[in-house]
Amino acid sequence: MKFMHFRWLYKTLVFLIIFSACSENSPTSSDESEEPNEEPVEVDATVSVDTNQTGQTMVGFGGALTWNSVRITNSSKRDEIIDIIVDDLGVDMIRLKNWYYPVGYPDNKEPDQMVIGWHKPLFDATNELYDLITSRNPDIKILFSSWGPHNTLKSNDFLFRGTLKKQDGEFMYDEFATYWEDILNHISFVPDYLSIQNEPTWVADWETCEWRPAETEDFPSYEIAFDKVAEKLSSFANPPVMVGPESANLSFEGFDAFAIELQDNPKLGVYGYHPYNFRDDSPLTEIRATLRELGENFSDKPRFMTEYDGLEWMKSAQFINSTLREANTSAYLYWALMWDENNEHAMIQVDEEGNYELTKYYHLMKHYSKFVDEGYIRVEVSSDETSLDQIAFMNEDGSELTVITVNPSNSAMEVRFRVEGKSITQSSSYQSLENEPFYSIDKKGVAVFTIEGSSITTTVLSLN
Repeated sequence: MKFMHFRWLYKTLVFLIIFSACSENSPTSSDESEEPNEEPVEVDATVSVDTNQTGQTMVGFGGALTWNSVRITNSSKRDEIIDIIVDDLGVDMIRLKNWYYPVGYPDNKEPDQMVIGWHKPLFDATNELYDLITSRNPDIKILFSSWGPHNTLKSNDFLFRGTLKKQDGEFMYDEFATYWEDILNHISFVPDYLSIQNEPTWVADWETCEWRPAETEDFPSYEIAFDKVAEKLSSFANPPVMVGPESANLSFEGFDAFAIELQDNPKLGVYGYHPYNFRDDSPLTEIRATLRELGENFSDKPRFMTEYDGLEWMKSAQFINSTLREANTSAYLYWALMWDENNEHAMIQVDEEGNYELTKYYHLMKHYSKFVDEGYIRVEVSSDETSLDQIAFMNEDGSELTVITVNPSNSAMEVRFRVEGKSITQSSSYQSLENEPFYSIDKKGVAVFTIEGSSITTTVLSLN
């Protein structure tokens, strides 16, 4: 009996040693948010990410440098502003504007003097901005957009309003394509992306040109012009990817009719859109439904949101999340990346003396542009707290995850982040309130953070 008792004790001891060793070497469950020996943390909500459920691959975030951009190049703080845009904001794309309108074109093609005098400094500033930005980060992509062709190609012989001119009863498509070749031969760069016409249905008292999806007696075909330009530029060593239609809004007449004409066109690389049909009083349900239709009906090519601003701060963040989630948008370009000191929606306000100020919209966009880069993939994210609005992105090798959480409610919440099938090894989080921008917040567990009410929070998770 003593021998049998000893043998039972021996077997029990061996089993306990093996079990203990296996437990120590087993990976941490993705459900465990606390580090070893941490006290359990009670939370109000759990945010779960499934990296196996993927959406679009990102080109990234950025903005436009168009009107007033000469204030940057003339500023004594020019290099400081450029460093902020490239390094601190971490943009992936910049949208630049065409200012090539030489006096005497097409006989004279040299950009020494422009039809409108103040266009010349902006033409020079655009070349300089390209050189400054890409010298700091050559991977930043450039979208080059035109607001209209030269006045010699316009029906009213004027840069403002009007449409493409006819010659001998035919629209001047070939001359329009040659104009684009001349543009690229006289600026200092070949852009990565190109749009032949900003907002083809919009007319105003600045450079515009009105088009139709298909040719009519009074208006030229956007698609014919698009094809002609793409063909002309195909001879360049690295021709730009063609973006269209860069519509003014997401109505049928503004976007769909043009996109339907283009959707089977192999020369179209990207659908570009401007959602100016939305305002602060537009219900989020309506916004999301419209964006969802865009994502579902035009899913054969990437979608870029190439120009928009004007919403109040919190709704801007909810809108960005909606464009990324509902429309599978691959690039988001804020319109007023830089403007004058009176533009309340500008990200960077620059006065006539070249002094600058970073606004709450700068810090809002930084939550996205700083931590989501080209090549990141959108992944599925959900929460048991329905008031939270989240979007999540994984880097290319799957080692890092960025989650942007918008909390529009007035209530602060303790939130735990978890990732299906993976362990969270490190984490950091940055938060903004409307009047308290971009501060680092302390974690209460390996991935437990306080999400304040009326806040935007970016959480970066290292994965194993």
